[in-house]
Amino acid sequence: MNSRRLLVLKSGCAAVMLSLLALLGGQSLAPNVPLLTLWLWALGGLVSLGLVFLAGAWLTLTFNQWVLRKGGTDTQWLWFASDPPGLKRPKKSPTH
Repeated sequence: MNSRRLLVLKSGCAAVMLSLLALLGGQSLAPNVPLLTLWLWALGGLVSLGLVFLAGAWLTLTFNQWVLRKGGTDTQWLWFASDPPGLKRPKKSPTH
């Protein structure tokens, strides 16, 4: 089995299990709502939350790539004494 398909399968199984866990809590909060409706709401909320996290990760990574392409330095590398090997640049001499 392809590793990507396995990851999708595992993620789907985890989403179903988490939504069923939310169903247990939701059942005590809304006892008159049918279980299928409550489960669909829980699954929809979980999918929505996942999409928000994916969109945030995509926006963050896109912005970081843009900063690096414009000549910025990755702020995580500021803890080290020098730039990473892929970002070595010649030192510009100060012009006074």
